[in-house]
Amino acid sequence: LSTRDPFWYIFLGFTSVVAWCSGHWLGDHNWTGNVTPYFALQALDSHFDVDPSVEAGIEHIDAGRITFKAGSKLNLTQSMGFKSRDQYCVTPIVRNTAPQSYDYWAIGLNCCPGIPADFRCGDYASPNARAGLRLVEEDQRALYALAVQQAEATYGIQATQPLFFYWLEDPTAELESYKEEARRTVRLGSLSFGALQLFMVFFAMFIHSKL
Repeated sequence: LSTRDPFWYIFLGFTSVVAWCSGHWLGDHNWTGNVTPYFALQALDSHFDVDPSVEAGIEHIDAGRITFKAGSKLNLTQSMGFKSRDQYCVTPIVRNTAPQSYDYWAIGLNCCPGIPADFRCGDYASPNARAGLRLVEEDQRALYALAVQQAEATYGIQATQPLFFYWLEDPTAELESYKEEARRTVRLGSLSFGALQLFMVFFAMFIHSKL
């Protein structure tokens, strides 16, 4: 680099700032959206053959992945949505008889129109689904709790210790998808910035040749 030509110093400084800002933004997004939920769920236990009509939510407060007893299903007639910019949708998970306390809830974001008894989240339509992956995002839990409170008031039910799950056929596969998405984000981010950097180098060479 020539000390009498500051062009490439300016270019190096500019691209370094772009690299730092984009890396920080993408890394924070990846950490919050993929890495943190993955490790949070890995730290929780897996529970099997849970009867949502008999077993209280407090008994499974440490569950990250849960498989319910055969015959467990979503009670779509008691679903509810709470609107707060996004639509926070909930519906109770039940089995044979109505529980004293509806403690197990399937959830989803923007997958119900906001009217009662219309829930289209996760694997709601699959007859093979009877498992759940726990919600670990703290900021969303309070909003889903408000949806449950609306359901309590509308349907005259009680939810003493509501636990929130994504209703799935295979929660383990869903958990692993967090890890794969984190890796994919890193690879895609690296390749994308590499391509951008190459373009900026050729563009800078073109501009410098015209000076």
